[in-house]
Amino acid sequence: MVVGLSDLHLGSLLGTPWLAALVRQMQAERPDMIVFIGDIFEGHSAPDSELLAELRRLSAPLGVWGVLGNHEFHAVSKDNATFFEAAGIHLLRTFGYRATDKQAIAVSGGEHVDGDGGRGHLGSAGIQGVGL
Repeated sequence: MVVGLSDLHLGSLLGTPWLAALVRQMQAERPDMIVFIGDIFEGHSAPDSELLAELRRLSAPLGVWGVLGNHEFHAVSKDNATFFEAAGIHLLRTFGYRATDKQAIAVSGGEHVDGDGGRGHLGSAGIQGVGL
């Protein structure tokens, strides 16, 4: 099972107690993979260490992955990869592969590039079974 989450906007409104309940609920389902699909953090300030610690409790055999959303670009630090890494989320900026004993799973993601060649705000992620 793959769990996909987007637009959590963790921060001042949805804090550690709310996230702790969500993490317990997700871990009870025993997902094979967890994918965060942007806007994980509120973006008005750096996420506090309690939020990051709670996210680190997530685990799945095929990994915990994520892409940036526009709110991650509102944050104090423009290098938001550090927030994802501190939370134990593998940031997809190109792609990665993970294999199981029965099939290969391709996990890909990237940052949007806007019309003038600059980095845009939105990421995209995809998961595909190979050789099914």
